[in-house]
Amino acid sequence: PFPLVQVPGYRQERVEKGLKLFAQLINNEVFLLSFIRTLESQRSFSMRDRGNVASLIMTVLQSKLEYATDVLKQLLADLIDKNLESKNHPKLLLRRTESVAEKMLTNWFTFLLYKFLKECAGEPLFSLFCAIKQ
Repeated sequence: PFPLVQVPGYRQERVEKGLKLFAQLINNEVFLLSFIRTLESQRSFSMRDRGNVASLIMTVLQSKLEYATDVLKQLLADLIDKNLESKNHPKLLLRRTESVAEKMLTNWFTFLLYKFLKECAGEPLFSLFCAIKQ
């Protein structure tokens, strides 16, 4: 069930069991929020790591967008509170995409806009692009 994980045969069952248990934890909102907050509090958690974690979480939650939206709303509320506490200008809030929440938001928009872009807006946008490029 997790074909991307290559481990020796004698450990395969244990790895699969661990991944199934982790998948259950990901579906627990309290755990997921704590997991993300803990990762973000680590100094060694790089920008690349943040992007990877956000993308992987959103990929896992792609079939549960309502749950993903609830998690994202909580993370964004935390980000807004943090921004207000540090007295940063509100215009800078989503500009730098430095947090897992901001990167998750980008993926969330991608998932939600894909069908619209593919079925409605894609062709006119491409035509506009071609006309401008000439």
